[in-house]
Amino acid sequence: MTSPWTAQPPYGGSGSFTAKYVAMCFCKRVRFEVNAEPVTSKICDCTICQRLHGAPAQWAALFAKSAVRFSAVSLQHLRWYHVQTDTVCINGAERVLPSKVQCSHCGTWVADEGRNMFMTFPTLFDFGERRGPERYPASFRPRCHIFCGSRSLSFEDGLPNYLDDCRTPLSISDYLLDIAPHLDGHSYKGQSGRIGVLGGSPDFAGAPYYAGMAALRVGAELLYMCTEESATGPIKGYSPELMVSEVYSWSRMSSADPGVVSAEQDRMVAKMEALLPRFHALCIGRPRIGCGGARDHCC
Repeated sequence: MTSPWTAQPPYGGSGSFTAKYVAMCFCKRVRFEVNAEPVTSKICDCTICQRLHGAPAQWAALFAKSAVRFSAVSLQHLRWYHVQTDTVCINGAERVLPSKVQCSHCGTWVADEGRNMFMTFPTLFDFGERRGPERYPASFRPRCHIFCGSRSLSFEDGLPNYLDDCRTPLSISDYLLDIAPHLDGHSYKGQSGRIGVLGGSPDFAGAPYYAGMAALRVGAELLYMCTEESATGPIKGYSPELMVSEVYSWSRMSSADPGVVSAEQDRMVAKMEALLPRFHALCIGRPRIGCGGARDHCC
């Protein structure tokens, strides 16, 4: 038997619930709590949000419905609006999802309720006496604009822009801006991109060097260069920014003794396995004729 809507999140639920943040409508008749940080936060520039809110955009934070609880006394002050059918509902059991949720007394839009997610607005939350943008925790601050094709005001806020809900960036620059770590002054060394480069041989030390320097130039913070034993010296001499590690010996890897080659391959794999947890991404050089076996074995 299906539980009544008042016993299901976000309107109710079983088990313990420890509130982390509290939000309320303008008249404070509708009040709800969340027990987690937002999954994400966005600014929506779609025309539906603009017209419903009478504002140029909607700033929203997204939570799992299980992370939200309305107070019991709030439920009598709720009503739901289903945009697709243009219908209003005052009985939660009859609501059609997804629906806009509103305080029936003061008219504040408090949320968009989906089937699994709950989208609400950071400006409804009580974050204490602090004022200005800094009063909002980092997890509530918007990370992008969505549906930017219908934006009503043109301004630059440094956020990436998407033509839809984070699937199609407006430009390559917007995509890179979104995926690159944000340098907000709160991170520590290594959080803003740790890249590994595997490549190089006694005769070819330039390619891995340029790959590593390119990664640093586009924003990586730490670069681990994994290369052949005799190539470590030249690469270290190129730049002090590269952390260079010897992971295999060309002389042993090209030995005529299969046992020596096998042992060196195993040694290389062991060294790379020890290094891999340090990387966010690994760039592997294209094997040249005669030297591909080592890297192929490692992969």
